[in-house]
Amino acid sequence: KFCMKGIVMEICRLSTRAQKKKFLSFRSALYRGDAGYVCTDKFVLTDVLFARTEFARDCRVLPLQVREGEKVLTQAMLLQHPALPYLQLSFFDALPNSAGAVQLLVQCAREAAHDWGARGIVAGLNGHLSYGVGILSEGFEKISFDSLYNKNYYKEYFAGYPKDTLSTYRAPLSQAIGNFPQWDVAKIRIRTSNFRTFCAETERMRTLCEKTIAKTHLYFSTKPLHFYQLLKDMKPFLRSENLLFAEDEQGRDVGFLFWHPDFNCLLDAGREYSVAAIAARRFLYAKRMDTVKVNALGTLSNAATFALIDAFRRYVQGKYTFVETNFVWDNNIRSSLLMKKILGAPHRKYEVYYLQ
Repeated sequence: KFCMKGIVMEICRLSTRAQKKKFLSFRSALYRGDAGYVCTDKFVLTDVLFARTEFARDCRVLPLQVREGEKVLTQAMLLQHPALPYLQLSFFDALPNSAGAVQLLVQCAREAAHDWGARGIVAGLNGHLSYGVGILSEGFEKISFDSLYNKNYYKEYFAGYPKDTLSTYRAPLSQAIGNFPQWDVAKIRIRTSNFRTFCAETERMRTLCEKTIAKTHLYFSTKPLHFYQLLKDMKPFLRSENLLFAEDEQGRDVGFLFWHPDFNCLLDAGREYSVAAIAARRFLYAKRMDTVKVNALGTLSNAATFALIDAFRRYVQGKYTFVETNFVWDNNIRSSLLMKKILGAPHRKYEVYYLQ
C-alpha cells in the first residue's frame, strides 16, 4: 500500500480467474455509454488475459490494478514476450484525475522490467502489432473494427515521455479510387483465399508478413498458427476475397492484402455484445456497413502492391461509401506518403511511449 497526497492506494496482482474478471469489469464499466467505444477489441484482450492463444501462453503476463479501497483507479497488463526486449505496459485504462495511481503503475512496471531483464518499457503495445498498438491521441469518434480506442485524457498521463506516433487514414471511397496509382501489373497474378484450408492460408499470410513487414517498428517474428488463432473467430464473417495473395510469373508469393468491412458499423457504441449477438446483427443490419477497412498489406514489389490495390478496387467499388486503413507508423515515410497521396490527411493519431 502507498499513500500519496492523503490517498491510500494499493497495487493488486490479479492471478485467479475471478480476479481477472474484475479487469474486464472495470473496462466494461469505464466505457459504458461512450459514443466512441465499440466492444470488439475485448476479444483480443480476453485471449491475452486468460492465455487462450499460443502467443499469449508464450508471454509473461502480470495483470495489475491500482485501487483506493474497492475503487479501481487504473489497470494494465505487464507483458513480456521472449522475442521483444521491451516490457510492455499493455491494455492500459484509467479513471480521470488518477495521475498518482498511474505513476504507481509505471513504477511497478519499472521494477518488473529490472527483475525480468527487459531493455526498457513501451506503453501502448498490446502484445504484438497484430494484436493492437497505440494510445489514441486524436480522432475521438466511433472507432472502426480492429482499431484501438481509449479515453481522451490518457495521453496526459504519459506527457513528457519519449514517443513514436502512428496514423490511420480515411476518405470517401470514390475519392480514394480516383487517386489509386497506375502500374503495369500484367505479370502479377492475384488469387483469393481458399477458406476450406483456412489454417494454411493464414499461415501463408504469416510467412509473407515475416518477409514483408518484419522491419516494421516493434514488429517481431511469430510462430506458426499465430494468425490462424487470431483470425479464426472472424472466419464466419469473412469471404475468400478478403484475403488476397499476389504471385509472380513463377507462382511465388510476392504479397498479400487483408481487408474486410468495418464490422463496428453493425454495433451501437458504448455497450457490450457477444460473438453470437454480433453475428445476428450482421444478418439484420448488413446495410449499415458503409466503410471498408484495409487491415494489412505486405508486398515484395511495387507491382505486387498496385496489383493488390487494383484487385481490392474491383471488389469494393460501388459497394461502400468510405475506406479506412489500419495504423501506419509516421516514421515510415514511404507508406505515409502513399497514404496521404491516396487518402489525404491522417484521420486518427496514436502514440506509443517509452518509459525508460
